Amino acid sequence: MARQVFYKRGAVRVAAVLLVIAIVIQWRSSAGSAGSGAVLQPAHAEGPAATPAPTEAPVATAAPAPEDDAAAYLTEVQCIGGKRPPWTRSCRFKNLYWLGEGFATVRLRGKPLPEHFLNLGPKRAFGADPYWEPQHLEFDNAQEVKEYFAARNVVRKEGPSLVFNTIWAAVNVGHGMFDGLYPAFTAAFDHGLAEEPIRMIPGDVSGQMGRAGAAYCEGLCANFCLPAEELCDVGKAIKAIAIGGEFLPLCAIPERHPGEVLLFEDVVAGSGERAQRAVYPEAAIYEGRDGVMEHFRDRLFQGFGVQLKKRQKGDVVKALVISNKRYSPEEIAEIQAAIAELDGKDNFSVQWIEWPQYPGLPRQFELLSDADIYLSGPGTGLLNHMYMREGSVLVNVGEIRSRLNNRFPSFIEQYIAEGTPYQRALYYPSNKRMHGIKGEEISKLLLQAKGIVEQGFKVPVPPLENLSVEGKIFSLYCTENEEEGQDMLDHMNGNSAFGWDRCTDDGWLESVVYEAGGWQLESQLHDGVHCTLNRERLKKLRDRYEGQLGWVEG
Repeated sequence: MARQVFYKRGAVRVAAVLLVIAIVIQWRSSAGSAGSGAVLQPAHAEGPAATPAPTEAPVATAAPAPEDDAAAYLTEVQCIGGKRPPWTRSCRFKNLYWLGEGFATVRLRGKPLPEHFLNLGPKRAFGADPYWEPQHLEFDNAQEVKEYFAARNVVRKEGPSLVFNTIWAAVNVGHGMFDGLYPAFTAAFDHGLAEEPIRMIPGDVSGQMGRAGAAYCEGLCANFCLPAEELCDVGKAIKAIAIGGEFLPLCAIPERHPGEVLLFEDVVAGSGERAQRAVYPEAAIYEGRDGVMEHFRDRLFQGFGVQLKKRQKGDVVKALVISNKRYSPEEIAEIQAAIAELDGKDNFSVQWIEWPQYPGLPRQFELLSDADIYLSGPGTGLLNHMYMREGSVLVNVGEIRSRLNNRFPSFIEQYIAEGTPYQRALYYPSNKRMHGIKGEEISKLLLQAKGIVEQGFKVPVPPLENLSVEGKIFSLYCTENEEEGQDMLDHMNGNSAFGWDRCTDDGWLESVVYEAGGWQLESQLHDGVHCTLNRERLKKLRDRYEGQLGWVEG
């Protein structure tokens, strides 16, 4: 007889992190009520098995089987990663079941599975609930297993599947790509699925499928895609990266498979702390330097039918200068003056780009497929540069941020450039950026980028090469004293018993380096605790780059 059993999860962490785990284990997953981890009481239905759907492979249940044939139904799991479990752990399941309200494993009593408590969502700092663990069906013996499934309509889902939560981000495809799809793809990559068709099973980490403006066009979970077709780009990107695999949003399963038990033969899950704003000591997006970013680009291009064009010697150098909401009218005038000065001269094409004039990812990818230079301010307007070809250059002109009484230059998503080692990155000088964007400096940066493209550079770019001076200081702070660096990162990423407030809200590299916002001495959490930072050591690191930084009050 199946029994309801709870088991302890082991973790070796400091006391503060153990406290966090103890709290979040009680949370339910945002992925379709699939996260309690409890062992269920399977009810034994009577009567013959129902006829499976004609488009799926039914599970064979007709003939009696030897005792060990129950293994065909049992779940196996293998997990990798998770330096700070469970936040970066990913697992591959053999035989994971959908039971109508969530996922479940099947096992025999006394034979527990390896720990597989996972993080499905992009980053806990967004206030989402990404924690996930399937429920468990536990049986006393193999005969019970066979009887249970013989009495049900079981539909087999063959081939690999990828389960993840995402931010659909109807009006901001950059968030949809790097707060859901890219983190999920890293898990597929880690488990050797970078080249195979994959069934995509996205959840909805922020509840956007059910409200106006959600970028979901299937008509299954929402009947709108407003105000225009191009807002469906996140869903289209998920379909494209499947490379022919099924697109099966979690919310669509009840409608497509009413009353059926789904047996997913091969499932990869676990993509937490891999999104943008998940910060690591090397100041690079998760696994970007390990080849994932390049595979991510190539797979999207393949799915959309876009050919990445190879640059030939003597080709016109093509620069895209991106309109960005962070520019003031005066700065726009300065940038456009630089464009007018350079465009069409000395084998150089410089084009001002308004992305709304290129609706849809395929059109944008076509434009990027033979571009050489991408100049933009920070924010999600920056999050297209990685789709350019090898040998291209990003120019990040930054912005001026204000936190409490502190103004400082910030390049925000520079960790993505550091995680794109087939490109070079240049930055508007921090000490000059405090005086606003000037056309003369834009011209210098564009010409410098042009020279790099024409001369070429060795790939992969060495570590730290694609960081601003602030990014280099940040990475050195983390790596020269790993314990202090990890304490700081735990606060930035929301992985400590406290630090979910200003430490995370101001979780940018420059905020730490300039001791701004939640990281400045005058700021503190509600309980009087400051974000963890060795200010004396940080000051010594800043002194190494004296004259290159922006103004810091005090």
